[in-house]
Amino acid sequence: MKKITIFCLISLFTFIFAVSCDNETDTPDEQPAVDNDPIETPDTDNEPAEEEPEADEDVPEVTDDTEPDEEPAEPDETPVPDNEPQTGAIGSFALNFAGGVVTQISLQTLKGGEGSVQLTLNGNQINYGDVDVPLLGRMLPLTLNQSNQIMTFWLDGISMSDLQGSATHQGFGIMFPASVQAPFDGDLSSVNAYAFHGDVTVALTSGGFNIDCVRAVTNIGTLSIAAYDSANITYTANGELYDPSLVSSSLPYPPCQN
Repeated sequence: MKKITIFCLISLFTFIFAVSCDNETDTPDEQPAVDNDPIETPDTDNEPAEEEPEADEDVPEVTDDTEPDEEPAEPDETPVPDNEPQTGAIGSFALNFAGGVVTQISLQTLKGGEGSVQLTLNGNQINYGDVDVPLLGRMLPLTLNQSNQIMTFWLDGISMSDLQGSATHQGFGIMFPASVQAPFDGDLSSVNAYAFHGDVTVALTSGGFNIDCVRAVTNIGTLSIAAYDSANITYTANGELYDPSLVSSSLPYPPCQN
């Protein structure tokens, strides 16, 4: 009986000891929960760090201020298109000539050569070619050497009565110094050459061919002289035609008014 009682007491003591041990081990388990409370307090100290992005939000404003700096570049480009209409280009031309050079103007000495001009003027196509006069033969195109200037003319027509009297025709002409040496291939402006379309009065008895007014002028283009001596010349030329009213102050002939 004593053995049973002792066994029960031992068992009870063992149970109480086990429970007390469990309680002791539970207590440290709860302590970390208490220790975690102070950990949250440093989080409140970090709150000012969250306000720092507000200062970062001011940075894009600096980049926005740079955008107006790019706007002045646009006015810098405007003069380029504004200059385009000022050129006054109203057409173009291409010509060729081969023939004699006339130095004395008379019915007996006038002798034309061969050649043609193709014009595009204000959207219209104008062509000049060879013109023959009865009893005289080929009269146009005609190349003259007057005052050391080579001048070739094409007219929309010519007749015996024109040569004996006076008449005004529309036509095309090109001029360049007689001192140009062949072969030559360069800009019209480089040899002070220019071309025109306008009104020409034919009056052999009073000087020959007089330019009354011009409807288009140019010194922009190319001149190619394949052969040239005092008696004959072969050349081609082409370029753009411009409104003479833009340079009327520097022209020897006035712009046509009609």
